[in-house]
Amino acid sequence: SVSAPFRDPLWRCRSVTNILREGHESKGLARCPQGLGPLALCLAARHVGRQRGRRVCSRSVAEVAEVAVAEDMSSLGEVKGAVKVHRGRERLIEDATPNIYTRAVQEVLGAPLAGDLVEVINDDEKVLAWGFFHPGSMYTVRVIAREHEWRDEPSDPDVSALLLRRLQRAVSTRHSLGLPRQGEDDAFRLVNGEGDGIPGLVVDVYGHIAVVESWALWVEKHREALEVQLRAALAEVPDLKILWRRQLADLHRDGVEIMEDGSEESNTEEIQVIESGLRYFVSPGSGQKTGLFMDQRENRRMIRELVSRQRTPPRVLDLCSYHGAFSISALAGGAAEVTAVDNSEPALEVARRNAELNGFSDRLRCERTDITTFMYGALQRNEEYDIVILDPPKLARSRDPLSLAKASRKYQGLNEEAMKVVAKGGLLLTCTCSSAMTNDGDRFLFTVGSAARSVQRDVTLLSQTGAAPDHPNSTACPQVGYLTALLFRVA
Repeated sequence: SVSAPFRDPLWRCRSVTNILREGHESKGLARCPQGLGPLALCLAARHVGRQRGRRVCSRSVAEVAEVAVAEDMSSLGEVKGAVKVHRGRERLIEDATPNIYTRAVQEVLGAPLAGDLVEVINDDEKVLAWGFFHPGSMYTVRVIAREHEWRDEPSDPDVSALLLRRLQRAVSTRHSLGLPRQGEDDAFRLVNGEGDGIPGLVVDVYGHIAVVESWALWVEKHREALEVQLRAALAEVPDLKILWRRQLADLHRDGVEIMEDGSEESNTEEIQVIESGLRYFVSPGSGQKTGLFMDQRENRRMIRELVSRQRTPPRVLDLCSYHGAFSISALAGGAAEVTAVDNSEPALEVARRNAELNGFSDRLRCERTDITTFMYGALQRNEEYDIVILDPPKLARSRDPLSLAKASRKYQGLNEEAMKVVAKGGLLLTCTCSSAMTNDGDRFLFTVGSAARSVQRDVTLLSQTGAAPDHPNSTACPQVGYLTALLFRVA
């Protein structure tokens, strides 16, 4: 009988879970009945937990939960408390910092639950900003708006109004980038977390499908409001379908325990999308990322343009090709032949179908094997390529010095092998999607340079790029950037 929004989310805050599991000892609570929604239990714990020293039966907890749900449903999106920051930490808000760390917090006022909207205030209790409360995370508050952004509004902000404003701004930003473009580009990133002022949320659009990536507890709690406002912001998209994907590791770090109850069903629907006038098969609800590595859009355009400008049609090698988006771009530019290498046969099958879809199947060769094995074999066969693209998966999982050193050795080894098969005077586009590498100064650049010296090849850096512009970064949080793509001439 608990309202649907409280049954559906597959999460519960660990701190609340502990109260529910151990509350009968610490607060005189009986164990709560099975089947009661986790958010309803959270509310019950908050209400019943105040009755210290009293023994409350399971039935009482259920009854209180019903009352709590009814009360909270009517005010779910309202401000539920305040987080006061230490004196001097107001600068975090002035600098547009998207996340308020635990060490910056002086005290929490009121009784907000995890995921609730709260005010961020200073020592004088002046409102500085609004954000989502995450007591179990290293980010106590994820800021959604600063005070000056709401100063002229006649009413106090709530979750729906704040989300709508942010989503409308994200749509406007994409329009300024020319996205979407009918017949040219209908797949793009609409929301890129902190870069769009909505930390913990990523939204990718594939034609009539919007894929929501949930990275934070607040996204789960306010799912209903988010979906309503997303439809409002994308009103121009007819029959919009919303798919939901959870980033479990990040949610766990946010103090969230995921329960397998089947509410997040796998969606394997395959559709066609257009990028730079080329057609691709994607399955937005499954596979890596949300169906297409859209962060590489501009780098694929660069490869297409470079291929088209070569004096003779080049031979291209696409390493870690996945669904062959770089391969298709090179073929569209006029490559004589493209060899796509990946260790996933299903991925290569999609690449073949993408080539056929665009009329390039006669010039695409797919090889299912480990890329190091392929490069060793190519070297033995004296095969060389005019353009080599190396775009491996993330190799540096953390900023830990040992992890970074290990990843650097892997990147150096891969680049050494890749340079060996680049024809003299050819081009190498090498990439890292590891934020630890990208945000550690020029580590990746130095790593590739070390690879060149090791195999006695002279390299010239021609360009250094990152993710496509529909993946914006926050100036106050540049460390969220992750993609680096380096283009070299290899002599």
